[in-house]
Amino acid sequence: MAPPSPDGLRVIILGGGIAGLTTALALTKFAPEGKVPKIDIYEIRPEAATIGGAVNLTPNALRMLDHLGALPIIRERDYGRTIDYLEVFDVYSGKLAESSFSGPEGKGIGNPPYKALRITRGDALKGVLAAVEAQENITMTCGKRTVKIDETADNVTIHFEDGGSATGELLMGCDGIHSVTRLKHVEPDRKASYSGVANAFGFAPIDPDFKVHFECTAINFARRGMLLTSYHSSKGDSVYVGGLMQVEDVGSRDGWKSVGADAEKVRGQLLERFGDAKIPCIVPLIEKAQDFFLWPVYTLTKHGKWSTDRVMLLGDAAVSLNPYKHRVNRSANPCDNSTPCLPKVNQPVSSSKTPSSSPAALLDGSRRADQTQ
Repeated sequence: MAPPSPDGLRVIILGGGIAGLTTALALTKFAPEGKVPKIDIYEIRPEAATIGGAVNLTPNALRMLDHLGALPIIRERDYGRTIDYLEVFDVYSGKLAESSFSGPEGKGIGNPPYKALRITRGDALKGVLAAVEAQENITMTCGKRTVKIDETADNVTIHFEDGGSATGELLMGCDGIHSVTRLKHVEPDRKASYSGVANAFGFAPIDPDFKVHFECTAINFARRGMLLTSYHSSKGDSVYVGGLMQVEDVGSRDGWKSVGADAEKVRGQLLERFGDAKIPCIVPLIEKAQDFFLWPVYTLTKHGKWSTDRVMLLGDAAVSLNPYKHRVNRSANPCDNSTPCLPKVNQPVSSSKTPSSSPAALLDGSRRADQTQ
């Protein structure tokens, strides 16, 4: 809630998605006393928004969002649906297994206990964005396309397509798998490649008497892919339907937009792969689903460079993904990719006056200097 401090770091974040917003909240929360950073977030889209399905926030993700002040907002607005357990099915033979989030006493996992939450990416973003808007030290500007990044020993400057620029002491690249921060500065040769797998998803409105085979969330395995079916709100009047399947590369990001826009073609592909399911509700859910999207899964090579002296990549911009877990399964946690970097703020470095060559070390040095004065 505090305004930026005169001695606080000036931090630029590229990307106004969940990774960028949670990074801003974490840097604010863990700032040394009296050194609240000035954080400027720049987003390429004309407004804060995200395209995506219904993701599963695990107990660890909920704990982090609670710590950052976003979870109370999400709960107050009744976003998402609490999950006691996730079920796994074979669409031809029935239930195979389940993974529980209830813990030994049925209240959740950890202390304090948390279960899981299935929520649309849009609602998750709204909750985190509301927490960001409550911080005086964080500003967000949309409609800014970065075309160049310059780094010196003392600062980093980003240049925008409209002729403007912004300068800070640190730059956090939270701008996704096709990261401008990576491609323009950190590691230009490390480009994303299509995995051969895409997620086709939509939302099926249902009546109160519509029967499903799951309590809240189900992963359904078939011969030619995997289908996720899940409630995503407390009302239970809509089911998220997402199918992970092999799809040939269409050659360009614009091409993917064109293919994804053909909702009936996407629906036909899902019915082709899952239409022989013996579970009665599978086909009707695919038929009922509206506003289908086709989301290609891109990957990065392992062992890439993730930072320079004053620039750090976070989230999809840096991490190598497993396409068979991404989007439908693993990426259910929007904090997954960014939070492992954040505890580094608390770790000491060898010198409070000469930080080592990484953005995390600069943050470490700031905290250590504050503690030793």
